[in-house]
Amino acid sequence: MPVEGGSYEENPPDALAFIGRDVRWCQGNMQYLKLLGLPGLKPVSRFQLVWAILMFVGIPAWTLMIALLPVAAIEAQGLADFPVASAKSLYVVFLLMYLSPKLAGLVDAVTTKGEVQRFGGGLRFGLSAAIEIVFSFLQGAVTTIRTSLFMIGLLFGKSIVWSGQKRDGDGVTWTAAVAALWPQLVFGLAVCGALYLISPTVLLWSLPLTAGYLLAIPFTVLTAKPALGRFMLRHGLAGIPEDFVPPPEIASIQAPEAG
Repeated sequence: MPVEGGSYEENPPDALAFIGRDVRWCQGNMQYLKLLGLPGLKPVSRFQLVWAILMFVGIPAWTLMIALLPVAAIEAQGLADFPVASAKSLYVVFLLMYLSPKLAGLVDAVTTKGEVQRFGGGLRFGLSAAIEIVFSFLQGAVTTIRTSLFMIGLLFGKSIVWSGQKRDGDGVTWTAAVAALWPQLVFGLAVCGALYLISPTVLLWSLPLTAGYLLAIPFTVLTAKPALGRFMLRHGLAGIPEDFVPPPEIASIQAPEAG
């Protein structure tokens, strides 16, 4: 059944904790490589293992693609017959493919009777969808570099321990964000700086994929502020149906707190 109920887990409270969870999942999924050769597995089971592995193998490929944007821009300038229109169309198709799971979820909610109201109504639903899409691009840039570096470390025997996870949102300091995310900033400055020198137009087109590297540090600090979470909760932004009508499992926990 595609519908779940009665089981809940909090999201990591900030981008740095999200990265920590992502690399734990990465290490877990890469361990599936040891299971692919097991005898007796059904084809669908092998497919699921391969698909789980590819979820993370694609991250270094994505990062490499971003890093090669300046090279592609230089080559495009040197070709008088470069198919600009086709390149733009391919870029739009790529973004649509990246967003297709989110768009499918939005379409499902809009076409299901009463579903949008469960998300707080049309205005909240629309604003929340826009915020989530923008945040996903920014968060994606924050995580891809870290996960790519971690996967390189895996090749040399690096490992992490699945320890207790952070659940309390007490914010992220600027110092902590800079210490953790300076590789993202350096990567973004290098790629965007090169694109600006080669073609400011190409830089503008690249911003959905590259802006997150430049904004990784302020994005992490600002989105971790408890005040922002309280503001969004108070106005019903990025809420799920359980936020608006708590089920018995959640209501039983909230009741003593309210009292």
